[in-house]
Amino acid sequence: MSPLPDHTDHGARRAVVQIAALFHDMGKATNLMQRKLRRSLTSPSFEADAIRHEVFSAFVWDELFGDHDDAKLLAALAACTGADIDRVMRPVKKRLLKLHSDCRKADGNVPIKLAFLENEGSIAMAVGHLILSHHRLCEGSDNFLRFTAGAHVRGDLDLNRDCLDIAPGAPYWHESWFKDALLSGVALLRPDMIATTASLEIGLR
Repeated sequence: MSPLPDHTDHGARRAVVQIAALFHDMGKATNLMQRKLRRSLTSPSFEADAIRHEVFSAFVWDELFGDHDDAKLLAALAACTGADIDRVMRPVKKRLLKLHSDCRKADGNVPIKLAFLENEGSIAMAVGHLILSHHRLCEGSDNFLRFTAGAHVRGDLDLNRDCLDIAPGAPYWHESWFKDALLSGVALLRPDMIATTASLEIGLR
């Protein structure tokens, strides 16, 4: 089965990946990741994360767009500013601190609750999947609709409250190239372009 309907061109497929790529690394701007990167300059050894950067990024996407239908999503993406992204960091932090705490109690066997997972057949869901599972597949169901946190959140590792704050400096989503790339991707998308989310997610890999 083709991951997209026959009338959907390769440009639209690339646009889904492009937008996912723009949001995927937002978690690397946190204190958690920036401190880890600085430590790696003098001690280049493997260091696990209490919360992986792609989980943070997926929650940012979810907070902004997770419940949007395609038409609403495209309009919101076109209007999105760096300040809009900044505004969701506080609720994202709150959600992830709770997820980490729940994982600590349940050894990782905790559902990842994301609105885009309930938004089946949408562009929001396709992009969210790619943000979350780019490095590793989630644990959970085989239908791409129900995930647990075990592969991405380590409840056994400490997580200070400031670890999920954005590190000092101007994050990349305030750069002009980010907005330009976002708009160029949005221009190639259209509502109702996705056949089935599961086949899209597999096809885009």
